[in-house]
Amino acid sequence: MPVFFGETIRNARKALGLTQRQLSQQLGVSNTSVSNWEKGLSRPDADMIQKLCGILRLQANDFYGTNEAPAETSRRPVSDEDIKFALFGGDGVITDAMYDEVKRFAAFLKQREAGK
Repeated sequence: MPVFFGETIRNARKALGLTQRQLSQQLGVSNTSVSNWEKGLSRPDADMIQKLCGILRLQANDFYGTNEAPAETSRRPVSDEDIKFALFGGDGVITDAMYDEVKRFAAFLKQREAGK
C-alpha cells in the first residue's frame, strides 16, 4: 500500500492557503524540512505527523490508511462565518466580542498543548 506523505502534506497545505514557510513556522521546523517532506526526500516522524494532522486538519489515516493521495480540492479553508455557525448554532446571536473571546481561548489551548 503506497503512502503519499509528500502529496498529502502539499495538497492539505495548499487547500488551507498556507505557504511552506507558514507551515514550517507553525510546526517549529525549517522550511527545508517541509520542502523535503513534500518532495518525498524525507518523512516526518510520528510526533510531527500528529502536529501536521492538527494544523492541516487531517487524520493520521490520511497518511497511512488510504490507497490514494487526497485530491487537492478535497478541502477548503474554513471561514469565520463557518466557525461561528458551528460554535453558536447559526442563530445569529453572536457579537464580535464573543467571537474574539472564543479565538483567544482557542489560542490559549493551542499554546498550552504545544508546551506539553
